[in-house]
Amino acid sequence: MIGLILSFDPKFDYCLDQELTELGLPTRSLQTLWPGVAFLPVADPAVQRLLLHETPVFLRHMFPVQYKAELTQDPVTQCSDFVASVLANLAPQTSVAVQSRVISGLPVETRAVKTAMDDIIRSMGHVPTIKHPSHIVSLVFTDDGVYAGFSTPADNLTDWSGGAVHYSQSGGMLSRAGHKLEEAIEVFRIDLGGLRLALDLGAAPGGFTRHLLSRGFSVTAVDTAEMDDSLRNHPQVVIYRDNAFGLDFRPGAFDIITCDISWDALRTARFLARLAPALVPGGILIMTVKFMGASPLKTIRAASHILGESYTLVKARQLWHNREEATLYLTRKDG
Repeated sequence: MIGLILSFDPKFDYCLDQELTELGLPTRSLQTLWPGVAFLPVADPAVQRLLLHETPVFLRHMFPVQYKAELTQDPVTQCSDFVASVLANLAPQTSVAVQSRVISGLPVETRAVKTAMDDIIRSMGHVPTIKHPSHIVSLVFTDDGVYAGFSTPADNLTDWSGGAVHYSQSGGMLSRAGHKLEEAIEVFRIDLGGLRLALDLGAAPGGFTRHLLSRGFSVTAVDTAEMDDSLRNHPQVVIYRDNAFGLDFRPGAFDIITCDISWDALRTARFLARLAPALVPGGILIMTVKFMGASPLKTIRAASHILGESYTLVKARQLWHNREEATLYLTRKDG
């Protein structure tokens, strides 16, 4: 490894820089390739392990770089030897994804890169794929040259190129919120096995609720706004068109609470701390922290501190489907 390619929302690059500095990483050597993509020239694998273990909230994706060079010939040809070399020791029929990104203006197209690399993968007895690969070939082309890496999805934090998650629009998705929840479950690797009862706060028009239903949950949906017509008489949905503050729920009523309320983040956190008994011990809370013009990292940390009395924070990330917000994954403490 000669470095790491890091991907993030460029609006929050200063937040990622602060987090990397707090982890003791050499941010002065961080090289911006284009907005939202940077190269960190570090050869120590311990840095990669640190970022996997202590993942910054504002880091969406990364991959280890093993090959970096100026573009001296056709970009596809230049990468072919590297790709062939990293595939040589894989077991036969390994599934491999090619993820390439090209800065505009360069004489190469992403589709052409993938087609050529897929041909190499097949010629070496492996299986080109897009979804759920065992390994990933990552290629980034810039004016500065080519950056290439070979890794597993776990090394990259996500299966998706640059963390840019694109789900199918089929299935009656009611809003972007449904994809936001879907991404959180995938990226945080949340095990929902055996969980059946959900409380969805800030539910309207029903994006989270619809996704929970698709996973077999019965949902209690709460919002002052109206839910979508398709959910109003659904046999597995109970709707309260009310302010969540005015409702009480019996202890241990739910396995999971999802919260996408457009309130002040600290007010939301205090409310969810009081609501913790409605979750079974060890139950899951997935919530969005809205920045609303406040300092993002300070807001996330303040909300996490409030919630810390009742919950354990597992992970927090500013996901692809987040906008001016981050998503937190917590579990209720025992007792």
